[in-house]
Amino acid sequence: MPGNITIQLAEMCVLLALSAFFSGSETALFSLTRKQVRAFRDGNSLIGNIIYSVVGSPRSLLVTVLLGNMIVNVMFCSTAFALARGMNDPSRVIAANLAALLALIIFGEIAPKTVAVRAPAAFSKCSAIPMFLLQKAVSPAAMLFHLVRRERPRAHGDPSAMTPQEIKQIIASAGRGGAVGKRLSRLISAIVDFREIRVREVMVPRVDVVAFRKTDGMDDLIALIKKEKVKNIPVFSGYKDDVVGLISAKDVFCTKAGNPAELIRPVLIVPENKSIESLLIEFQRERRKFAVVVNEHGAMEGIVTIEDILEEIVGEIEDEFDRRRRGIRPEGRYRMEIPGDLSLRDFNERFGCALEAKDVDTVGGYIAARLGRVPRVGDRVECESVRLLVKGVGRHRVTRVSVDRHPD
Repeated sequence: MPGNITIQLAEMCVLLALSAFFSGSETALFSLTRKQVRAFRDGNSLIGNIIYSVVGSPRSLLVTVLLGNMIVNVMFCSTAFALARGMNDPSRVIAANLAALLALIIFGEIAPKTVAVRAPAAFSKCSAIPMFLLQKAVSPAAMLFHLVRRERPRAHGDPSAMTPQEIKQIIASAGRGGAVGKRLSRLISAIVDFREIRVREVMVPRVDVVAFRKTDGMDDLIALIKKEKVKNIPVFSGYKDDVVGLISAKDVFCTKAGNPAELIRPVLIVPENKSIESLLIEFQRERRKFAVVVNEHGAMEGIVTIEDILEEIVGEIEDEFDRRRRGIRPEGRYRMEIPGDLSLRDFNERFGCALEAKDVDTVGGYIAARLGRVPRVGDRVECESVRLLVKGVGRHRVTRVSVDRHPD
């Protein structure tokens, strides 16, 4: 019996060393920069050429590493379980298995990866020859893997790639089962939708835009900022569509300019159909936080800020100058009051509906499309499992809506 234990412990030590080898080799070889790989190739050494050959087939290398690591780790855990099973005390069995698992994590994963990250070139030199031989040994399996991946898209349109809707359905199911929290579920869904959302869906519409006429004076500008509590003001010349720039409230109060024209900065102009993903990239590249949105005719449709985009992912971002508080208020167990400019996408997500209408982005716009006219206070629209009641109208648009989720 003691001899068997010694053999099993020796087997575990060897398997642990092999696990460390595969984990470290994966990290080291994939951490090599192109410059380092070219240096190995140009060195005309055997090790250098082998490293260049191994790294030159990343998919084959990955299959080799993952397959080897999986086999070694399974054998290690099986040996550890067999060793622990010989103990009579259940607490010792649990302790032995936990110790083996901890050893595998620390010495088979964390430690070798740490060493490989710090010295990828040196680690690669040590692992290159055995990894090259293993890569050749498992090449039939790697080839089969590549054939399967190449043929599936041809025959089935790449069924391995999940659609955004399928991902959202999985997340929703996980949320209902308690595996994923509501906040995380919403965050993942927002990220999935991020590429599909257009600027017009998140912008502040033209009728809500506070703008400043270029010919007005500094006193008018200061009074406008204090009254409306805005951080950035688009400046127009003549008509509101003729936007010539942007003035920051910070510049107004932190500089001694006597003429507003001295404070005008260039403003970013973007089309309303631009995706918020590409706009966020443009904001980062141009180091901007504000843009004017125009339609296909060049007329201003509204404004959009980096906060409007980020709110689509993380939820409402509010500060002392925020003008777009959603104002969603419960009115009872099955009734809720919402703003008319709430996007249909947010409404559908919140109430589990699938409302849609051509060229319509908001709940107020949906009600107007259903009625075929400008809505009035008291108008009702029934759709799916909800009833929409117009409670407020201003400037020929719906401002407040009562949502009854259980119509009579």
